[in-house]
Amino acid sequence: MQLPPDAYAAPHGLAYASQVANWTDAEEQIGEYLGEVAAFASGGDPPGALARAHWIRAELSRLADELPPNEPLFEELRATVEQTIEAYRDLLREWQDQNESRHAAYLERERAAIERTSS
Repeated sequence: MQLPPDAYAAPHGLAYASQVANWTDAEEQIGEYLGEVAAFASGGDPPGALARAHWIRAELSRLADELPPNEPLFEELRATVEQTIEAYRDLLREWQDQNESRHAAYLERERAAIERTSS
């Protein structure tokens, strides 16, 4: 599935809301979106993955307002999305830590090179 425009943008409304007729359809749509989150992460973009997961949370809330209430499937979907957000939040922290470590190593190499040339 191709990502919708503005995948990184703040939630912009579910263009396909009229196509989602029931919670089973919503489950399928959310599943596709979660696949997109995984694609962002496997593509080396943890910030994009987390942003997309937050977008899914907003879309799920919008769907909850439009579809029949008191649906157990909504709670399952909500729990899945929350777990996904937490997992990608952890992945983002790891990614940021790795970037920080690489940056520190780079600065150390550069400082050592400067010291060698100025001695």
